[in-house]
Amino acid sequence: MIEKLNTALEKLLIKEEKYVAEDGKILKAKVYQDTMNMDTSLIKLLISDERIKELFFTNIDGVLVFDKQKFIWFIDSKDFLPDSYTSFKNKIGLIDRNRNYLSSNNDVVLAFPFKDCFLKGGQDKDEEKRKEIMYNEIMAYEDIRRMLSPKIFTNAKRYTKNGIEENITLRKDDNLIIKGNNLIALASLLEKYGGGVKCIYIDPPYNTGSDSFNYNDNFNHSTWLIFMKNRLELAKKLLSDDGVIFVQCDDNEQAYLKVLMDDIFGRENFVATAPRKTGAGSAANRADYVLRKPYDFIMIYGKDKLSICFNKKNVGLKKYDFNDDYGDYMLGEFQASGSDSTRDARPNLYYPIYADSNNNLYLKKSEKTIKTILPNKVKGKDGRWMWKTQKFELDKDKFLYFDGTKIYRKIYNDKSEDQNKYQVEKAYFDESSYQNSTGTTELKELLGEGVFNNPKPEFLISKLLEISTKPNDLVLDFHLGSGTTAAVAHKMGRKYIGIEQMDYIEDIAVERMKKVIEGEQGGISKATNWQGGGSFVYCELKENSQILLNKIKEATEENILKIKEEIYNDNRIVPYITRDELEKVNEEFKNLKVEDKKRVLIDLIDKNKLYINYSDIEDEKYSISEEEKTFTNSFYKGDIK
Repeated sequence: MIEKLNTALEKLLIKEEKYVAEDGKILKAKVYQDTMNMDTSLIKLLISDERIKELFFTNIDGVLVFDKQKFIWFIDSKDFLPDSYTSFKNKIGLIDRNRNYLSSNNDVVLAFPFKDCFLKGGQDKDEEKRKEIMYNEIMAYEDIRRMLSPKIFTNAKRYTKNGIEENITLRKDDNLIIKGNNLIALASLLEKYGGGVKCIYIDPPYNTGSDSFNYNDNFNHSTWLIFMKNRLELAKKLLSDDGVIFVQCDDNEQAYLKVLMDDIFGRENFVATAPRKTGAGSAANRADYVLRKPYDFIMIYGKDKLSICFNKKNVGLKKYDFNDDYGDYMLGEFQASGSDSTRDARPNLYYPIYADSNNNLYLKKSEKTIKTILPNKVKGKDGRWMWKTQKFELDKDKFLYFDGTKIYRKIYNDKSEDQNKYQVEKAYFDESSYQNSTGTTELKELLGEGVFNNPKPEFLISKLLEISTKPNDLVLDFHLGSGTTAAVAHKMGRKYIGIEQMDYIEDIAVERMKKVIEGEQGGISKATNWQGGGSFVYCELKENSQILLNKIKEATEENILKIKEEIYNDNRIVPYITRDELEKVNEEFKNLKVEDKKRVLIDLIDKNKLYINYSDIEDEKYSISEEEKTFTNSFYKGDIK
C-alpha cells in the first residue's frame, strides 16, 4: 500500500536533527517556526521529496513558490495526520484547535459553496444509492494520486457493420465508449487526449433529488458542486485551446454552476447561458407549482474564448458575375433605401443625372445628353441617390453602371474582406426538435418503450456540434447516458469518446450505436443523409476486487466471518473506518443477520480501488490477460493524437 504523505514527511524531517526530540518524535513547534521564517534548509529538505514538492510548491515560470499557509495547516492538523480523515465514516476531517471536528463544532461553519475535496461518485447500478466518500486534497493526497492514476482496460472489442472484432489494439481513428467511473476514466484519458478535445457536452445529474437519470442524483448543494468541480477540472485539461464545453442543467443548480465554472474556466471565458425549452412536462398541472418552468439551461464556456471560432451558418455566397479592367464585380442599388431614403430626409442627395447615347453619365445637360434620370418615388415621395454630387463626379466612371434604364453601383470583389453572408446562431433553443419529447420518441423507436427517461434529442446535440466542431474533430461526453452525443457525432463525421459508469451502458448506449452503424434512420439521419457504416471501440476499466465482492454476495452464515477477515487483511482495500474501529464493532457484526453483514462488508470496500493501475500491469496477482495487456499498451503508448 502506498505510504501516507504524513509518514513520508515524518521520515523526511527526521533526517534533520534540529527537528527531532530526545524521544524521537518530531518537534512540530520548531518545524512551524522554520516554516514561518522560510528557513532555507527546511525548504531544501521539502523540495528533495517529489510528492512533498508537488503538493506544497507551485512552479511559476521555472521558479518554485512555497505555499507556506498550506504547509502550516498540514503540520498543525491531527497530531501530524496519523490517519487520513477519509478513514473515518461520516466525518468531515477538519478539526479546530481543541481537536473537535468541524462537523460537530457549533462555533465554526463551512460557508464555501464547494470544498477542497474529491468525490468519487462510484455508483454503477440503479439500485445502488450509497453514501459518498470525499477525499481531501491534502489529507488524502496519496489516495487521490492512486485513484487518478491511469488504469488498465478490459473487454475491449470493436463494433463494425460487419460484426464484432476482438483481441484488438486501439487505432488512431477509433471512436471510444468506456464503461467505468467517469472521474477515473477522465484521468486515464489525460496522457493521450489532453489538449486534443474540441468539444465537450455533458448532461450531468441536476441535483433535483428526483432526476430523470437513474443515477445517484441526491447530493446536497456543496457535495454536488464538489462532484462537478473534480470532473470539470479534468475536462478543462482535455479541451484544446480553441475548445468549447457545453454543460446542461436546470435552475436548481444553474446559479452555483455558473460561479463554479467561472472559477475553473475563468469568467473571461464565459460565452453564454442558453435556455432550452424542455416542453410542458408533468409539473404543468401540479397544484403545488406556482409557475411553470419548461426550460433548462446550457452553460457554454471556452478553454480560451479568444481562440474560439464558432461556425456561422452560411446563407449564401456573394456572386461577382461581371468584370472589367478593375476586376470582378456585382451590381448594387444606387438609389437609397430605408427610413431616410427620401428627398425630404436628404435634400442634397436629390439631383438629376443625364445620359448620352453611349450610356455615359453627367451632372450637366448638354447637346450630347439624350436622357434625364431622377430617383424613383418612395411611397409617393421623391427618392434620393446614395452619393453627393462631388463623389458622383469623382467615382462615376469606375463605380457606376447605366444599362439604359437604371443606374447601378459596381461592388468589386475585395478579397481582403469576408465576402460571405453569415447567420449568427441564437443562444436559445425553443424549437420542438430540441425538446425532451423528441428525444424520448427517438429512443423509443430504436430500443423500445421506457428504456431511458428524457434522453436529449439528436437535433439539440447536432446544433451544438454544428456551431463548435468540424468533421474529424474530437467530441467528449462523460455522462453518456443513452448515447445521444455518440450517435450524433458518429452521423456527423466527428470522432468521439463517451464515458458511462452505469451497468445499462451495454443495453442502451452500445445497442443504440450498433443500430447507428447499421444505418438507422431516426433522429438526424435523414438531415445528414446517414447511410450507416463506421465503427467504435467498447472497453471497460478493469476492476480489482470484483472476485471479493462476488464472494460477499454469495456468502453464507458459515463463511461470512472468514470473508470479513480476508477484507480486514487485504492491504489493497481501504475501509471507510480504521482497523481499530473495525475491531470495536466485531461483536455487533456477529449479531447482524447475514444479509446485513453482506451490506456492511460491501460498504467497507472502496469501490474506486476496484480499478487496477496501469503501473501494475505486469503484477501476476491481478491475472491480467495478454489481450488486456495488448489493448491497454496500445491505448497509452499508441499514436492517438
